[in-house]
Amino acid sequence: MNPKRMLAISFLLALVVSGVWSGPALARSTYLTQFTNVYGTSGTKLDTCSTCHTSSFGFNPYGNAWRNSGKNFQAIEALDSDGDGFTNIDEITARTFPGDASDVPAVLGPVCTDADADGFAVEGGECGPVDCNDADPAIHPDAVESCTDAVDNNCNGLIDTTDPTAQNCPPVCTDADGDGYAVEGGECGPVDCDDTKAIVNPGASESCTDGLDNDCDSYVDEADADAVDCPVVTPPAPVCTDADGDGYAVEGGECGAVDCNDADAAVNPDAVEECTDAIDNNCDGQVDSADPTAVNCPAACTDADGDGYAVEGGECGPIDCNDADILIHPGAIEECTDGIDNDCNDKIDAGDANAVNCPPVCTDADKDGFAVEGGECGPIDPNDADASVFPGSDTVTPPVEPPVVTDPPVVTDPGTGDDDGSSWSSDGDDHDDSSWSSDDEEDDGSSWSGDGDDDHSSKSRHGKKRSEEKSRRHWRD
Repeated sequence: MNPKRMLAISFLLALVVSGVWSGPALARSTYLTQFTNVYGTSGTKLDTCSTCHTSSFGFNPYGNAWRNSGKNFQAIEALDSDGDGFTNIDEITARTFPGDASDVPAVLGPVCTDADADGFAVEGGECGPVDCNDADPAIHPDAVESCTDAVDNNCNGLIDTTDPTAQNCPPVCTDADGDGYAVEGGECGPVDCDDTKAIVNPGASESCTDGLDNDCDSYVDEADADAVDCPVVTPPAPVCTDADGDGYAVEGGECGAVDCNDADAAVNPDAVEECTDAIDNNCDGQVDSADPTAVNCPAACTDADGDGYAVEGGECGPIDCNDADILIHPGAIEECTDGIDNDCNDKIDAGDANAVNCPPVCTDADKDGFAVEGGECGPIDPNDADASVFPGSDTVTPPVEPPVVTDPPVVTDPGTGDDDGSSWSSDGDDHDDSSWSSDDEEDDGSSWSGDGDDDHSSKSRHGKKRSEEKSRRHWRD
């Protein structure tokens, strides 16, 4: 090696070892350590001399600003040394070089620290309201202030009762005079209207002699109906004017009921209202028939349909049950076919015994074609519970004709209508088995005659039966 080069190197080493020359490298190392300590960039890409220097070891814009500030990093945080639109502190926070305009933060936004994950950060500003305790998720600006935990729950600087929004606060009851009543009212009880006097409270008795509202009801002394110890004041006797001497005065009030006419003794509150004099006799403001207590009032009879009957009844006569129809009134005839109570007796048509033009009622319970009523219903059914029994049937007991007091000859005329030519008489002839007499013996096809029949007449059963059958057919038709 060249002796001269060796000598120069040895000289420089001596200077370094002796501390006479520290050199640029030693200066970078010292201030870089200071930078990383201030901003916590140790181990990041900013933990290098390139933060302040160019590649040729000259100062970049950030390094020049730092040197010009007296080597104070905090003093240049708000500057944009490299002119890239971001402040130095923004770039340091984003871990980009504040002296290199080509190195800018990828995303610029606030850094919001929310350690307790309650939705509020400690930074405030763009991060929202400041979380005053980021170690407790129950404490944040949106929390409810509790009045019992001595904590500023909602981060507004007010604790418990000092915060007007606090909840679950015990009532504050002020009782300066010690009478058991507070001025606040509400949960503290009735309001003490004077907390400087123990004799004044809502539970005290109103004294009539001290000029105080003792019981806090806004009434003082005798103006309070509950006051005690009030002096007795005898009221003056009332002045009662009774000019007509009927016992009633015009003043009313303590004088009693008002006499509405003190010039007429017959007019007073105790009089009877007369219905015919147009005077308010009993002073009740109602005259004659307008007063329900009036006497001797003529009857008011309403007859809208002009049929001579009114709806009121009583003195007006029988009640007209339909005052809109002149044909309906108590004097009308009940018509059996119109479904109307014509005569106002609450009975309609056939239900009224007085009804006219009613169709016959024919009862035929056994359905044999004959009714029990007779008359317009035809021959009477002698037994309406047995269809085999009807007028003309074999089971009907023949009518007994009244006897005629004569001496009739024995009737032997075969022309009586009997098909077999047999005959009967009242002498009890028993020589012909096909005949019968009054002894009620009957044989089919025989003729009959009543016992004691002296009219010499005879009748054929078959002829009579045919006649009754014909009558029955006629009624059915």
